[in-house]
Amino acid sequence: MRFIYFSMLSVLLTTALINGQTSLKTSVEQYEKIDKLVEKQHYKEALDYLESKRKDAYGEKDRVLYWIDYALLSHYAGLDSVSLKYFSKAEIAMEELYTKSLSKAAGSLLINDNVLDYRGEDYEKIYVRMFRGLTYYKLGLFEDAIIEVKNMNEQLALLENRSKRMAEEMNKSKGVKKDFYVNKSEFNNSALARYLSMLVYLYEGKIDDAQIDKDKIHDAFVSQKHIYDFPEPNLEIYFNESDKVKLNFISFVGLSPIKYAWNMKIDTYTNGLGIYREENNKWKLNENMDWPGMTSGLNIKFSLPKLKMRGTEVNKVDVVVNGRVMTELSPIESIENIAMETYKIREPIIYIKSITRSILKAIANESANKELDKTTGSGLFGDLTRTLTSEIVGLTENADLRISHYFPSLALIGVLELEEGSYDIQINYKDSYGRIIHSDFYQNQEVRKGSGKNLIESIYLK
Repeated sequence: MRFIYFSMLSVLLTTALINGQTSLKTSVEQYEKIDKLVEKQHYKEALDYLESKRKDAYGEKDRVLYWIDYALLSHYAGLDSVSLKYFSKAEIAMEELYTKSLSKAAGSLLINDNVLDYRGEDYEKIYVRMFRGLTYYKLGLFEDAIIEVKNMNEQLALLENRSKRMAEEMNKSKGVKKDFYVNKSEFNNSALARYLSMLVYLYEGKIDDAQIDKDKIHDAFVSQKHIYDFPEPNLEIYFNESDKVKLNFISFVGLSPIKYAWNMKIDTYTNGLGIYREENNKWKLNENMDWPGMTSGLNIKFSLPKLKMRGTEVNKVDVVVNGRVMTELSPIESIENIAMETYKIREPIIYIKSITRSILKAIANESANKELDKTTGSGLFGDLTRTLTSEIVGLTENADLRISHYFPSLALIGVLELEEGSYDIQINYKDSYGRIIHSDFYQNQEVRKGSGKNLIESIYLK
C-alpha cells in the first residue's frame, strides 16, 4: 500500500515540477533568433518573428515586455508611428500595473514574481519616454518632444519614492520577519534628456532655455561621475553663431543589460538563517540573518535575478562627409550604467521577498510532511517525500528574468557645421583596434536651414 501511495505521490510531484517549471520560468528562447536578425539589422524581419511569438513566448502577463521590444524594433526599422503606438501602450500599462501592484503588495508575498504581470524596470520607464521624445523630434513635433523630456525628468524624481512606497506596503504582509527597504539612487539627471530638449530650444531660438539644459548636462557629469564615467562632450559648437547649417548626429550602440539567475540557499538554525550564494560551484556565506522563531534544520534553494551588462564592441564612431573624416561622436549617456544604478534601488525588496517566500513555503512544506508522517510513518519513505517536496519548493523559486532586450547600451552625439547642400555621409563604427566593424551610409543627405530634421540617427546594436 505504501509503495502504491509513494508511486502516486511521485507522479503528482513530477507533474507539479513540470507545471511549476513551465508557469514560473521566464521564456527567453525567442530572443535567440531575434538577436541574430538584430545583429544583421534586419529589424522588420525581427518584428515579424517577434509577432509570431506573441502568444507562446509572452502571453497576457508579459504584454508590457512585448510592447517595449516591439516599439524598440519598430523605432530601429524607421516605423515611427508604430513605435509611438507601442511605446504609449507600454507606458500606460506600466503606470496602471504599478498602481495595481501597490494596492496588492501586502498580499503578494507568497506569489512568485514570474506569475505576476510584468510592470517594467525603472530604467525602461525612463527610456520609453526618451525614445518617444526622440521620435517626436525627428518628426518635427517639438512641443511633444519637450513634454516627453519633462515627463522623463519627473519620472526620475519619483523613482526612489515609488519603491519606498512599495516597501512600506510589503511590510504590512503577514509573516514578515525582516523589514523591506530600498537602496538610495544617485541618478536624478539625464544628460541625454537634457541634450534632446537643448536641441529643441536651439531650433526654436530659445537660447537661454538651451543654455539651462547645457548647464544641466554639465551638472550630470559632475554630480554623477559613477554613471557618467567618460569625458563630458564639448557642447560649445552648438551655440556658435554661424551662417552654416548645424547637422546633428545621435548614435546608439550595444545592447542594454539582461538578467541572469543568481543561485542562493538557506540553512536555518534557531532564530536565524545562514544565507549562501553560489560562486564557482561552491557555496559561500552571504550573510547571517536574525529570524525570530525559526527552528534549525531547514534547507532551501532559491534564485535571484541579477543584471549583467552586454556592452558594446564599438570603441569609436567617426563621421565621414564626402570621403573626409569630419568629426568623432562623443558619448553622452550610458544607458547600461543607468539600468544598473536604477535596478539597485529595489534589489533589497527582491532579496527579502525571495527569502521570506522561500522560508514560508519551506515551513508549510515541513508541516505537511509531519502530518504525512503521522499517516504513513517516517523512515526512508519520509526522507524521500521530504526530498521531493523540497525540490518542488526550490523549483518554484525561479528568478524572474524578464527584461526588455533591445534598448542600446550607449548613446553618442555630435554636430557639424555645413553649407547648405547635399552630402554623402558615412558613419564608421570602429573596434578597439581601430578596425571598421560597421558603416551606415546616407547618400544625398539634404542639409537645409530652418529644417528641424537636420538630425541623423545611426544604430549599431553590437
